[in-house]
Amino acid sequence: MFKIPLRLKPKPPAPDRLESDQPVSDQPAADVPDDREGVPFMGAAAIALGLLGIFTKGYIFVPLAFICSLVALFLGHVSWAFVGLLCSPSPAC
Repeated sequence: MFKIPLRLKPKPPAPDRLESDQPVSDQPAADVPDDREGVPFMGAAAIALGLLGIFTKGYIFVPLAFICSLVALFLGHVSWAFVGLLCSPSPAC
């Protein structure tokens, strides 16, 4: 019996290894890359810089938060970019 990988993007089997050759164990294989993306860096930077803009010198951190939010938006991290835009207050305030 072989272990069935439970991932959305299955790794194609190597042509030199058959399914019957694969060891059965509870531990994940060491050569299988981790597919988790983690926290998007630009979105997290936008939120952090927006909060810094609220509590410290806004004229430095607010434009940086706005730029990071736009980059996160173009990278496809819409929710992170939206929260980053909400955290970056307008410089006129």
